[in-house]
Amino acid sequence: MLNKVDLLSAAELADLQASLAERFPDTPLLTMSAAAGDGVDAWLDHVGQSRSAGGKIAEVDYDTYAAGEAALGWMNASARLRASGEIDWNAFAGRLLEAIRRELRARAAQIAHLKLYLTVSNGHLVGNVTSNDGPCSLRGNIDDAQREAVLLLNARVHVQPDVLRDIAEKALQATAGAQLETTITTMRSFFPGRPQPTYRYEAVV
Repeated sequence: MLNKVDLLSAAELADLQASLAERFPDTPLLTMSAAAGDGVDAWLDHVGQSRSAGGKIAEVDYDTYAAGEAALGWMNASARLRASGEIDWNAFAGRLLEAIRRELRARAAQIAHLKLYLTVSNGHLVGNVTSNDGPCSLRGNIDDAQREAVLLLNARVHVQPDVLRDIAEKALQATAGAQLETTITTMRSFFPGRPQPTYRYEAVV
């Protein structure tokens, strides 16, 4: 499945499809834009078909895989937020994502993804940034009268993990200002370790 085709020109998509077809000649190739909804029905029809599984073993170069993952700093964080009065949670979420992105962009740190999930007792917000310059997507809505929320942040960025952590912490405090009391409950930033599979099939059973 090749997603985000809405970000490619027709020529770029054709070149990519030809390259993938050459490298993986026996593999079905579908295209989709999850944001626009194009190709989603075709994908669901494909994965919903009844067929036998396990007929092909993927060749995985774990050195290449590990190098690709290790190029990105990972961060997972959570915090409790308490507002001193009514607050526009949608505006806060958007400002927080943009503040983090602004600092990362200033350091030429390429964003793979930056995700936000904000929940209250009767609603939630989901925020997503997938590039240094693209749009910031926000979905959902929270009543301004809600005073307490739980925030989750998840990021994969081409930057040192300690830098990513420092940027996220400072952006949260700056965006919260005097209007929000913030308590960080978890904060982990790291480079992932090399995958070590316990079992690997050597032949089709």
